[in-house]
Amino acid sequence: MKWISACVAGLMAATTLLAPATAEAATERTYLQFNMAGKKLNNGDPAVADAVAKSVKDRMPSVVTLNEVCKTQYDELEAELEKSGYHATFGPTGPKCKGKGFGNAIFVHNSVKEYQNYKLPRTEEETETRKMLCVKATAHKSMACVTHLSQGRYKEERARQVGFIATKVGEFEKKGYRVIVGGDFNTEPRAGVIDPMYARCHSPKGSGLFYEADSERCGRRTGAATVDGGGTGGEGKIDYLFFSKGYSKLSAQVVPVSVSDHHLLWAKASR
Repeated sequence: MKWISACVAGLMAATTLLAPATAEAATERTYLQFNMAGKKLNNGDPAVADAVAKSVKDRMPSVVTLNEVCKTQYDELEAELEKSGYHATFGPTGPKCKGKGFGNAIFVHNSVKEYQNYKLPRTEEETETRKMLCVKATAHKSMACVTHLSQGRYKEERARQVGFIATKVGEFEKKGYRVIVGGDFNTEPRAGVIDPMYARCHSPKGSGLFYEADSERCGRRTGAATVDGGGTGGEGKIDYLFFSKGYSKLSAQVVPVSVSDHHLLWAKASR
């Protein structure tokens, strides 16, 4: 009997060793998009950077995408968040702020392999060059991008900008990257201009590959207002966090703050 018990135990051990490994459980992570109004409302003042640093350290998002950042504010943020393990990248767009750069920024709680600051189509009437800053993380084959599109009256230029962005980040996704795109699109979610970002299963039907954190996956394109004076059902939502299909269980929370006319857009996603 002892011999039989030993054989059974050995067989069970062998079966365990030969069994296929179970899939790793999805991990929920946090993300942040915020237009800091660093020049327009803060005139390069570091108080807005202090507020962002506090919010980031409170929730420790994996990726932070920022718009309207004065270089002086970025430098302060970089120095402060580096202590918490963040790698930062600044993408100037102009015009100057406090005699230094002005533009977009990304903070990634990961090491970064490379970045690119893509120039977007724009009208010559605008003083700011429109760009999309992207970084490639060394782990998990992931890309993160941030952008700030032309103002409301420049609808035709904005449509061209969305087309460029959707094509470029779509190329990343088709190469097997998990992709996140944050930014101020100056467009509400049901506008046709932003169709190329939304997956086809959404309502209204999109023509792209991505899912936005504050809309039900494949549901109605909507979201809480992200600027002062916005309404509900998508009115006043102009800030976005788009995720590729490699992310699931998307959710979002909009938090008003006193340091900007935009609100903090927090998102959660699993991968």
